[in-house]
Amino acid sequence: MNSEQRTANNLEIITERAEETKKLGRILAKELLKGNSKRKKAVVIGLEGELGSGKTAFVQGMAKGFGIKQRITSPTFVIMKRYGVHFLGQDKKSLPKGRSPVFFYHLDCYRITEPKDLLDLDFKEIINNSQNIVAIEWAERVRKILPENSLWIKFEHLTEEKRRLIIPRPDLLGASLLKNLGARLLNAVKRSDPGTASL
Repeated sequence: MNSEQRTANNLEIITERAEETKKLGRILAKELLKGNSKRKKAVVIGLEGELGSGKTAFVQGMAKGFGIKQRITSPTFVIMKRYGVHFLGQDKKSLPKGRSPVFFYHLDCYRITEPKDLLDLDFKEIINNSQNIVAIEWAERVRKILPENSLWIKFEHLTEEKRRLIIPRPDLLGASLLKNLGARLLNAVKRSDPGTASL
C-alpha cells in the first residue's frame, strides 16, 4: 500500500498487489466487529468495479478478519453465501454474555437482472438484522434496494497488480471507526509486506 488520500469527499487508497487489497478487507472487518453492539441494522457494503478489479480479494480479506476458515469464492451462481463470524477469536458457543452470533453474508449480483430477484432471497430480513454484515459484489445492479447508509467501495484497475479503492462517503463509517481505520491503514503502509502477519 503506498498511499491514502482524500479528494473532495472521497477516501482513496492504492494497493500494489492483491495481498494488500486483502489486508484492507481484513482491517475493515476487525473494526466493524468492534462496533457491532451499537448497530440497529446490518452493515451493508456495496462493492463495484469491473471483473478482476479486486472485489473478491477484498471480501476474502474481510472473511479472514472475521475468523472465517472456509475458502471464499464469489457466489456467482448461488448468489449468496452465509458464514458464521468468530467474534474476536471466539466461537459461537463462547460468545460474550449478551452477544448474539454474527453472520457475514457474501453476495454476487453479477447474474441479477432485477433487484426484486434479490428480495426473493429474504434480503430485507437479512439487512434488517443488526447482527449481519453484508458484502455485495456488483452492488450497483441492486442499488435501488440497498439502504441509503450503505458503505460503497469502488475498485479500479491501475496496472496488472495495482488497484485504486475509492470510498465516496467515508463519513458513513462513523467518526470513531474512520479514525481507527485511517490509523491502521497508515500502519499497514509502513509494514507493507505480503508476508506480514495479521493487521
